[in-house]
Amino acid sequence: MKELAATAKAFLLDNDEATTSELNEHLKSIALTLLTDKVGDFWSGVEVDHLGDAQRDLRELARGSLSVNQQEHIVKALEALTAAQARVHSGDTQPLLSVLSQLDSTTGNATAILKDDVRDNVRDNPTESTESCLYWDELSSIYRGEHSINLKPASQVDIASAHKTLARFTL
Repeated sequence: MKELAATAKAFLLDNDEATTSELNEHLKSIALTLLTDKVGDFWSGVEVDHLGDAQRDLRELARGSLSVNQQEHIVKALEALTAAQARVHSGDTQPLLSVLSQLDSTTGNATAILKDDVRDNVRDNPTESTESCLYWDELSSIYRGEHSINLKPASQVDIASAHKTLARFTL
């Protein structure tokens, strides 16, 4: 849950009254940082994928109660993060440059990425239950929160790394 709150704050989704222009300006700043900073600043290889973590958190936040502006902002943020991954994996900066130019306009297909995510979730979970399910990220966060008092920082890092690896292979 702390990760969701941190992601919401990082993308200004914790401010219900943020205007589209404020959200776009902030996202432009993030996209520009993702374009100009050294790749190692937001990607450290196999163990830590900050971009993937942020994408998962944004998709989870999109399931919550948000304004239309915030939902559109999530879509744009997901596009920016996907473009940043193209830079990380292949050195292709064109997608990030395109995202930056698109942020100058307020129009666009605001639901395409979310529809893809919903389609993926339906394929992965064909039946829905009325019970609230506990996702791995939530369970992991709860576990680490409960045990953080008893563990040294190095052990906490090891557990977080192991949990991210488990999440990657169990989804």
